[in-house]
Amino acid sequence: MDVRLVKQCVKYFVFVFTFFFTGHAAASYIEAAIGNAVVNDATSVYYNPSGLAFLANPQLIASWGETFNYSRFSGTTNQVLTSYRQTGSALSRQEYPFPSIYFATPVTDRVTVGVSGLYTFLGKEDNGTSSLLRYIGTSSAASLYDISPSFSVKLLDSLFVGAGADFSFAYISLDQMSGFPTAGIPDSLSQSSGYGRGTSGHIGAMWHPILGTILGIVYHSPASVTLDGHSTFSGPSSNPDTAVVYTNAFNVHIVAPPSVVVSLNQYVNPRWSFMGTVERMQWGTIRNLVLKNVAFKSGNTPVILPQVVQPFFLHNTWRFSLGTNYAITDKWAVRGAYSYDQDPGNPAWQVVSGNNIILSVGTTIKMSKQCKFDFSYGYTMYQERNINVTQRANQVFGTTSGGRNTVQGKIIVDFV
Repeated sequence: MDVRLVKQCVKYFVFVFTFFFTGHAAASYIEAAIGNAVVNDATSVYYNPSGLAFLANPQLIASWGETFNYSRFSGTTNQVLTSYRQTGSALSRQEYPFPSIYFATPVTDRVTVGVSGLYTFLGKEDNGTSSLLRYIGTSSAASLYDISPSFSVKLLDSLFVGAGADFSFAYISLDQMSGFPTAGIPDSLSQSSGYGRGTSGHIGAMWHPILGTILGIVYHSPASVTLDGHSTFSGPSSNPDTAVVYTNAFNVHIVAPPSVVVSLNQYVNPRWSFMGTVERMQWGTIRNLVLKNVAFKSGNTPVILPQVVQPFFLHNTWRFSLGTNYAITDKWAVRGAYSYDQDPGNPAWQVVSGNNIILSVGTTIKMSKQCKFDFSYGYTMYQERNINVTQRANQVFGTTSGGRNTVQGKIIVDFV
């Protein structure tokens, strides 16, 4: 077997993770799109802990959201070594929930504490085992769930500060097809998955200089997580006894990038306010991906690859949001927002989506002094992006497009 085929097999496996990691990941975009560094309820435990100082009573918020994601690639793939070309389109449709919960309570006139649990990263991609992208990225899933205890201190009546720890629980699943049809090597499948934990933190401040104006800033540190699990290869083999190989020593290290968010909330009158947010996310801090002990194949022989290193070449990104909130009555408020969110992926190295345009609407209904309901809807359009991957074993030429629909409901309980 040509040793070049062995090297290409290694490259195919790591491509799937890069394809997913910079693709259509969804988190709580509805909340994130509307002034998420200026928050005055229990969700501030994660979004900006200094906002806990606004709470006069204990508060519990339980939320459930659903995301419906679709993405399409249209174009051509080419195996450089064997010149195997495929032309057409690949469509991926996914649906997944993202529940969250927040609780906060004042402990003194100036100190408030709280805890939250929510998905800060959540996404799936499934191109199927027969699509033209099956050698680029077959299917993958990843999640990062954070439990965050936080506190706030009211330094002055107009200045609040807060901080919190983030205990992250991560999961990853990678399925990768490989094959060389024109060389007579049929398709085979490598499946790897792992769980891991990591820690990080966040710190924020809010300033209330004059009546009707609130300025907030929050920094989230990078979350470093090491995942351990298993890897299985199954497929045709020159030796039937080794058609399936397995290892429970699979390992991968991932880093969620740090970010800085600045938000301004300006009231026009007691019922009407505008919100603006700017976020800088440091995706460029992610240099490469290292996978260890991967069950794959060398030619037609299954093996355990001890280590594979893959560069990312990601870009730092900006997110800009502008929204408004209007209280129609004392018990009913509506809101809307427009956001522009850059994609960090590099289309010269990965099959990635375009920049995101996000439209969000929502409403809050006060049922009683103790209970409120909140409902939100967000539509995200992935701008069309040209893909021109030429420096990999599998070349990709074409365009990507797609979108995402997100619905979310909350119940807000004040213990008064």
